[in-house]
Amino acid sequence: MLDIQNENERQRLATAIAGLPCKIELPSSWRDFFEDSGPAAVDGSDARQFPRWNNRALAGLLACSTFSGLPRDEAWHPIYVKDISRGGVAIIHSEQLYPLEQMRLLFIDDVSSRLLQDFYLRAVEVVWCRRVQANCYEAGLRFVTV
Repeated sequence: MLDIQNENERQRLATAIAGLPCKIELPSSWRDFFEDSGPAAVDGSDARQFPRWNNRALAGLLACSTFSGLPRDEAWHPIYVKDISRGGVAIIHSEQLYPLEQMRLLFIDDVSSRLLQDFYLRAVEVVWCRRVQANCYEAGLRFVTV
């Protein structure tokens, strides 16, 4: 498992991820995507265990091959965080993800890490994924313990 030993390693990796080409193409209707922050709106049918916090930020996703029929190169991908809670995170990625895939998520921004009590690197499992448009997939990831 990937482990970050100190703040210098985290900063070095965060800089490398931020320098990668981002292939995500957000829909034109999402032009205000990065302006939304703070508590996520809740309606009466929301049965979540933990409240969500809108936190639009760049992060890194380390894709690994979880299933033999779905080979993935072990590589970092720049992704966008949509919202975050104590139990998981919603992200935007340029590639489709599949339920039960196991990955690593590196939070680059300080807000996400404070919300998660300084856990910059988290093991995650894909719960759901939907195509928004070409090169734009929204996915829900659950934090897992490894």
